[in-house]
Amino acid sequence: MKLLAIAISAFLASPAAAQHEAPQKLDPLAIQVVHNFGKCVARRTPSAVENLLAQDFRTPEYQEGLRRAMTGHSYCLTGGELKSAGLLLAGALAEGALMQNEGRGLAAKLAWREGATPVEARGELEAMGLCIVRKAPEATVQLLRTDPTSKQETVAMRGVTPFLSECTAKGQQLHINRPGLRAQIALAAYRVTHLPASGS
Repeated sequence: MKLLAIAISAFLASPAAAQHEAPQKLDPLAIQVVHNFGKCVARRTPSAVENLLAQDFRTPEYQEGLRRAMTGHSYCLTGGELKSAGLLLAGALAEGALMQNEGRGLAAKLAWREGATPVEARGELEAMGLCIVRKAPEATVQLLRTDPTSKQETVAMRGVTPFLSECTAKGQQLHINRPGLRAQIALAAYRVTHLPASGS
């Protein structure tokens, strides 16, 4: 049986790169494969995923960790080969960790509370994601409960997209497609619930 090579657009390699590249149309099958792969890895090796997502995505160590995640879990990819994923894979790993119990109690953890210390964003895209999950915690959870590229995802996206303009710095133009937006939201939700509020 020939291996199915799933290649995800290079512009999704990192949030920083995605800010300056035009969005590209991605294959729905590829998106679903990456999503399922990430959920499987998060379920099978939760400590490794936690260690990876605790790192700064701007570092070579983080990029190397993503590369190892793509190549070291063949049991999570039946009949296929994951060639490249970047932001989508990281988002899928975050979703897998967050949604182990269908996201029960997640919205309450995401909601902004008076006196809470803001999480320091490491770029415009991350700032957008953090803003969205804080302002729309219930909509965030509803989105992450849907299957990627599904009609349910399209409907759930309507709960978060009204915050895009509000959560984007004035004069800033961010270029991101729907899979990238979902991944960025998942990563922001993970950071809010797992990393120190100081952003360290």
